[in-house]
Amino acid sequence: MKSKISLIDKGIFYHDFKSSGWLGVIYLLGLLFTIPIQILMLHSREETMQRAYGLLNNPYLDILQVNSPIQMILLVIIPVLTGMLLFRYLQSGQAADMIHALPIKRETLYNTHITAGIILLFIPLFITALLSWAVIGGLGIELVSFHDIMNWLGSSLLISLLLFISSAAVGMFTGMSSLQGILTYIMLLLPVGLSTLLLNNIHMYVYGLAYDYYLLELEKSYPLINIINFKIFPFAGRELIINLIIILALYLIGRYAYQKRQSEMAGNAIAFAILRPIFKYGVAFCTMLLLGSYFYLAQGSLSWTYFGYFIGSLIGFLLAEILIKKSISIFNLKLLRQYACLVIAVVLLISCVNSDVIGYEKRIPDLAEVNTAYFDNSFYTLSRAKDDSSEDMTCMFIEDDNIAKIYELHKSIIDSGNKHESFNNTNDITYSTATYGIAYQLKDGSVFCRQYRIERDDYTAQLRPIYESREYKHLHNDIFQVIPANVDLIEIYANGVNKKVRIIDPPFIKQAINVLQKDVLLRTYEQMTSKRDPWAHISIHLNDDSEHNPNLSWDKSDINFGDWLKSIGKYDNARVIASDDIEYAVVEKRDNNRENSFDKYSEYDLEQYLKEIKNKEMYLKITDPEPLESCLANYTSTINEPGYNIIFSLNNGRVLRGELSDNNAPQCIKEYFTVK
Repeated sequence: MKSKISLIDKGIFYHDFKSSGWLGVIYLLGLLFTIPIQILMLHSREETMQRAYGLLNNPYLDILQVNSPIQMILLVIIPVLTGMLLFRYLQSGQAADMIHALPIKRETLYNTHITAGIILLFIPLFITALLSWAVIGGLGIELVSFHDIMNWLGSSLLISLLLFISSAAVGMFTGMSSLQGILTYIMLLLPVGLSTLLLNNIHMYVYGLAYDYYLLELEKSYPLINIINFKIFPFAGRELIINLIIILALYLIGRYAYQKRQSEMAGNAIAFAILRPIFKYGVAFCTMLLLGSYFYLAQGSLSWTYFGYFIGSLIGFLLAEILIKKSISIFNLKLLRQYACLVIAVVLLISCVNSDVIGYEKRIPDLAEVNTAYFDNSFYTLSRAKDDSSEDMTCMFIEDDNIAKIYELHKSIIDSGNKHESFNNTNDITYSTATYGIAYQLKDGSVFCRQYRIERDDYTAQLRPIYESREYKHLHNDIFQVIPANVDLIEIYANGVNKKVRIIDPPFIKQAINVLQKDVLLRTYEQMTSKRDPWAHISIHLNDDSEHNPNLSWDKSDINFGDWLKSIGKYDNARVIASDDIEYAVVEKRDNNRENSFDKYSEYDLEQYLKEIKNKEMYLKITDPEPLESCLANYTSTINEPGYNIIFSLNNGRVLRGELSDNNAPQCIKEYFTVK
């Protein structure tokens, strides 16, 4: 006896393959070109690629990490196109009526199209994986394992399935194919995009919002971010489960919507009347946030931000109404009242956020509830430590005295009541402006985070003991994590000149690390916050297969390291020497704190720069090694303080450029410009 219930219809299934099979063929050919053929091409020039990539990199695995634009397009575009093509008939009234006139349940139709789409997408992926493994085995390539191929296959299957099911589900809610594709990507990006826009706008009004921390957590917690970043790697168990739940939910939503959808909705932007107000106000709200963020980033002004809110909300509201009505004749009194309601709601929302009705800005945990504390210029280290799932996070302060100092600084910032400019406003950043992230790991396991931009000079008394503590220096300097026995090589690269010192002897390596650690421990708060350019950059190459080779600077305050280099006869090769490497320096008085006329030229346009300032007859040329050495020791890349622009013309044809403040400029410079 035949079953009266069928999950799919064979006739529709075969028709889907006949009408849409060409898309699967394109998918297969594209994947074959980007995976197995690329492996063959790479193998034919393997020796050249090994020299280019180095021994630590695997160029074959890069092919499986979506390094090809073609592969990115295939994995992200083809599944969405498949959903649009298989349900294309829903966007045409006549085609929809014809299909729905068949004695087939809508649920069966939906399941049939979904099954056909999955097979169309999965077969090319399986064939590509099989042929890739055959090529790798046949060529004897040992750099790629079967596990690597399966990782690529599993991730690609999941991404294709998610995008296809999303496209199919969205197609049930719109009557326009073009809008189906656009809304699919909007839906996938909406959680992270809308959250980012909200954070961008809220932190304009809420002082202390841990903006960077929440962005990092959002990126980690949102499972679709891997697709947005076009990265293929094994999905973790949590991500896999979340993605599968999303896929199942979208499938059920799409199937239910298909059963309820009316055929005459073909051609309408939104197929369900109940969703049209949500669509209209949602588009208006998102465009409002987007343009508000844009104008704030561009102008750094709340007045421009409010202008962006108004223009964005108006444009979004009108465009959504035009799409819904399919006409530009939309203006009426009812529409004006609807927009007025939106404006009132936004004004009330901004007022509530700006007035801090929930007390967010003043909130701080009790010191007795704090287990450990975090203090840095960003939350990157904290976020990375949380990724390692380590209960004892090594980036946290654990000494009670230092925790109390961080807590005291935090209270001072709150008690000051000064809402300094938000993080995106760079118009008024000065030399002493700094951004700090403060976090507490509480005894109940939760993390309390705040982020502030402050004028560092206003909090010197609170910052100094934190910076000069031994624990702070150990946490913020990689040199203390270096074990001399694990070091193969130390390289010192002098700034601006082709000088380099290589240290390979184990006794010298041990001495260098010990001296560098000693200098760090001796640094004062002023030295640690100085913007003086370093003498050189130091690269430490480890032999313990670590992915992170420490890179640090030889700061101009590190006297002991300089003395040690002199003792081994390497000092002159590790830094710029005024008498050996500099032909002359040109100094110009800076009339405005931010005015630097050399910024208009590249470093190779020194002659044009000199011609300009010679016309002004307001420059000083220095050739004496003694003041040159003093300038070298004190110049900074930028200070935004009253002072001087300085250009060092090197003997190798290059230049070093920077600034000198009135306080650290040599006496000869001050006297010259005082007379002028």
